Amino acid sequence: METVPKPKRGQRSWTDAQRAEQGRRTRERQIWLKSTGPKTHKGKRTSSRNSYKHGRFTYEMKMLRWYVRLAVMRNKQIKTRLAYENHKRENELRDKYGFPRPPRPDVMAFYPYFKHHPTSPEARAEARKQKNAKRKPKKSNHLHEVFDYFTKLGEEW
Repeated sequence: METVPKPKRGQRSWTDAQRAEQGRRTRERQIWLKSTGPKTHKGKRTSSRNSYKHGRFTYEMKMLRWYVRLAVMRNKQIKTRLAYENHKRENELRDKYGFPRPPRPDVMAFYPYFKHHPTSPEARAEARKQKNAKRKPKKSNHLHEVFDYFTKLGEEW
């Protein structure tokens, strides 16, 4: 009786008879004569580097990528902090010497196709209505109802 080795997860188990039969079929078909490899110089050069060890996923490279991400995040924090400090300093100087604040740009100059000014009170009220219409109605909390019921009972006594 043949013993079938236990296959690894996701692999097929072959009996010796199955393996011999498959080998016979392969020898009949002679698949090695039909196999094609790279034909061009570029393809041959590419396939010759199939087993090249590049080190892209080594521990050192992972650590380097982590430090680069950390440096980028720190750079963003510093830029944000400097912009905040600069804005604060400008406001202090403007208030100290009484300089007028720079005028806000007219939004309609950038959006001439709007029927109403996008920052007008009417437009904001309309946007608020549309936003509230999309919201689901709140569910009534039965705890409040129970509390009200007991409060009313207390008032009756």
